Amino acid sequence: MNKLDLFVVMLFLAKFSLAQLIVNAGQDKFICPSATTTIGASPTITGGFPPYTITWSPSTGLSANNVQNPTVTGINTITYTLTVRDSRDSVKTDQVNVVVDDILKMGAGNDKEYCLADSNSVLIGSSSNYLTPYTFKWNPSYALSDTVSPRVTASPTITTNYTVQIISPLCGVKTDVVTVTVHTLEMSAGPDTTINEGESITLFASPNDSLLTYEWWSATSSINYNTTYNPDVAPRDTAFFLLTIRDEHGCNYVDSVKVNVKPSSTLVFYNSLTPNADGDNDVWVIGNLEKYPKNRLQIFNRYGQEIYAVTNYKNDWTGKYLGEDLPAGTYFFVFDTKSDEGIKKGSITIYR
Repeated sequence: MNKLDLFVVMLFLAKFSLAQLIVNAGQDKFICPSATTTIGASPTITGGFPPYTITWSPSTGLSANNVQNPTVTGINTITYTLTVRDSRDSVKTDQVNVVVDDILKMGAGNDKEYCLADSNSVLIGSSSNYLTPYTFKWNPSYALSDTVSPRVTASPTITTNYTVQIISPLCGVKTDVVTVTVHTLEMSAGPDTTINEGESITLFASPNDSLLTYEWWSATSSINYNTTYNPDVAPRDTAFFLLTIRDEHGCNYVDSVKVNVKPSSTLVFYNSLTPNADGDNDVWVIGNLEKYPKNRLQIFNRYGQEIYAVTNYKNDWTGKYLGEDLPAGTYFFVFDTKSDEGIKKGSITIYR
């Protein structure tokens, strides 16, 4: 090939190279939320045959999507695609990432609450938090698993406000606060106590609050009014009574009380009857009755008329006479033990 031919070839290659369409979307950008930056290179387009058709996609956050160097306002991290078509329908594309700092998405998280009696910790910190390149500082350190993690475990025994500082190398410091509310209750089933066999006793829970619900339970003894703060119990033997209190937050608190029972054969005559079929105090009860199986019971009205009589009474009188309810009022009994204890007398009042 002579010099002239070589020159022609080189000229052709140079012309062809200059005719190639080249697009450059520019270097990736890192910005703070709501900050602005310009994308595209300098120049963004070389070669090809003008005029050019320019399209940036998506158009989100762009000042314009049909210019070589649009301005971007940071909202979210987005990959922009630049597409250029020249007058001879040659098409080239390139991409650029605009990375928006996540600091605004991070924080202390939603307020938390828990029942101290049922749980012992909660997780605080936004689920959007993460390390690198960010730094976290939690304060106070009280009851925290640590003070530098994006999310930490808090186990306070009292309601506590926690503050987190989130430090971004690019965008500075963000401060946020979360409140951990701890629900607790000072409660008691009452002090242990002692009764004689055949007696009953009223238990008293504390506190007495209409916003609380109460439930008493025993494995060995029946309980009257077991959903009140002051139930009646008459255990035959020493028994434990378990109290569960639930507050308005759904938290449960538990305590127990022991009722010691001293052996006794003394008869205990209860002086009231409320026969309303509610399951409580519907029959007239005599404590330690089973120790006097040969007994004889008579009940009289205030005029001396006998309205009930039975041998070997079994704690089953419901305040009736000839199958009909007796009116409210005071009635009188004579109880013959048929033993060395002799005859016992007293009164009983029917309430309706």
